[in-house]
Amino acid sequence: MIVSRRNLIRVISFFTAIIIALGAFVFIEKSKVKKLKTDAEYRYNMNLSELNGSLYNISLALRKSLYASSATQFGVIAAELSAESTVAKNALSQLPPSAEEISNVNKFLSQVGDYTLYLSKKVISGHNISDDERTNLHTLAVSAASLSGKVENIKAYYEQEGVWDLEFSKDIEESVSGSFSDNLLELEELLSDYPTLIYDGPFSDHMLNGTSLLLDNSQEIALEEAITVASEALKTDAENIKRAEDINGNIPSFCFNFGESSVAVTKKGGYVLYMRIYREIVEHKISYEDALELGQKYLQTATETKFEPTYYFSDEGVCVINFAAKVGTTLCYTDLVKVGIALDTGEIVLLESAGYLSNHYDRTIIAPSYSVADATEKLSKSLKVNAVKRAIIPTDGNKEKHCYEFNCTGIDNEELLVYMNVKNLEEEKILLVLKTDGGTLVK
Repeated sequence: MIVSRRNLIRVISFFTAIIIALGAFVFIEKSKVKKLKTDAEYRYNMNLSELNGSLYNISLALRKSLYASSATQFGVIAAELSAESTVAKNALSQLPPSAEEISNVNKFLSQVGDYTLYLSKKVISGHNISDDERTNLHTLAVSAASLSGKVENIKAYYEQEGVWDLEFSKDIEESVSGSFSDNLLELEELLSDYPTLIYDGPFSDHMLNGTSLLLDNSQEIALEEAITVASEALKTDAENIKRAEDINGNIPSFCFNFGESSVAVTKKGGYVLYMRIYREIVEHKISYEDALELGQKYLQTATETKFEPTYYFSDEGVCVINFAAKVGTTLCYTDLVKVGIALDTGEIVLLESAGYLSNHYDRTIIAPSYSVADATEKLSKSLKVNAVKRAIIPTDGNKEKHCYEFNCTGIDNEELLVYMNVKNLEEEKILLVLKTDGGTLVK
């Protein structure tokens, strides 16, 4: 049988079309599988990150509960634990092990908030927390820290490049092979000593709402004056400054750019609301002590208000120090200024003064109704007091409270700050002092 040239071309074209179609189909299917794997990887990483963050916050809240002695503090901590537990359980439900396989973890997350709430109600009714209940809290805190550490390790492992490619099975519907599930199932083993139960950052993020006496009593400034302030802050000539979109919120301000750097100047008073100078910082020649001295000198030239350094953190070559205004011997954590010092040259590259501008005014420091000795008697007996000072702290209701600040050491040698109201000896706040290679923070 002789095939004509035309028919031969048709056959070749037909098979070529089939081959192309099959190739396109395979390519499309591979793309779909790749997208499914990418989506699954993103989803798992996101939920793992949320679980990690919530467990860490739970461990800190439980650690604080060890030292709470008032119903108010137990109530605050219980609310925090309840919120974080909900986030953690949500994230856990989106990860491979079934709820039945991780029942102990879910039980733990459900009970930590309920138990502190139970203790809060017990204190309200006039009863004291027993030694056994304190022991339970300590065991819960240790268990939470273990869970947090394990999830942190799992998270770090799966953030490595290529790990998820090895993890996924050939069938994308099977989701993840056994090793990932096995890692999370180890969380169950960490709760083997978890007891059977019967039954909030640093001050820098306080409220910035309401009126500011400092700004309300200041005069409006002209645009030209704001440009002069901005150019001095960014260390350049006025003609190099470019106008940006104004801020029209609680602190109306003119905004300017110079290259990648930016500054905002308040429309009343002409204060620098924030300033950021962006540049690469490679060498770290400046110590924290030197950075502290440079930050203090900078504030001394900018304002007559006295400031005391509180906490600091170094990141990407910048040491950021929180300074609190000081009235006599009283620290005003409401009136915070953040100053960032470049660790290569000592240049001031960051300033954030919203806390100070929102809350500063000429205060009268009230006389305490109770002595330091009276306040010390109200502290948890598990605390060793290292130092005491007067402090004003912010509240969620945009108010402030006068307190004794107790710097203490806890059961496991951790450092804490406990704030006791000088008017009624109410335990207002408990914070853990967290020391890392990058600096010191409180939470």
